[in-house]
Amino acid sequence: MGLDLGEYVKFLPSVRSGQISLWREGFYLPLLTISLVSSLYAFARYATTFQHRYHWILRVLFVIMAIVAALNMLPPAWTPGKLRLPEFQLQVSWILLCLAMILVSPFLGLLRHVVRAGAATLLALFSLWFPLSGFLRILPTISELYNSTQRPGWGMYVMTMGLLLLIAGAWATDATAYRASPTQKLTEEESRFLNRTLGEKAV
Repeated sequence: MGLDLGEYVKFLPSVRSGQISLWREGFYLPLLTISLVSSLYAFARYATTFQHRYHWILRVLFVIMAIVAALNMLPPAWTPGKLRLPEFQLQVSWILLCLAMILVSPFLGLLRHVVRAGAATLLALFSLWFPLSGFLRILPTISELYNSTQRPGWGMYVMTMGLLLLIAGAWATDATAYRASPTQKLTEEESRFLNRTLGEKAV
């Protein structure tokens, strides 16, 4: 959707005059979702069948992605004074929320699988509805400014596919997690240890 679309819409005549009522911050919801979902899954236990946890490299990548997505919600050419302006308060609150979630991400990994997948789904659906509906509403105004018909580019479709894949991946990962849960399935090493222990007790 474009990182600066939330700023761009402020300068459209129809938005400035109030003719089109638009939730400007809604264009940043995909970034909010990426950051929060990355924090939810960074330290998730039994999230994969590989040793019942993500490899540490993937965990680091999740954390980096969460930080980068959060900081991309900063307004262009920002300053500390600019961030205190009322129009940026919600964005700043979202950024602080994302950074706080990164700090507590090891505890978020203890959440039940269905809670993580449900939260990821809700966030992704919000991130689909508000940016897409807002963009399609202002597209005719953009066409008037350019004096030519403007159509959605590939970025809108890639964002849509990405968020849909995020939803599918969250539930697919949690389904794998359930099958790989230690209460459902023991690893080969755990099975050998249990059999050896039971055998010694039997003797």
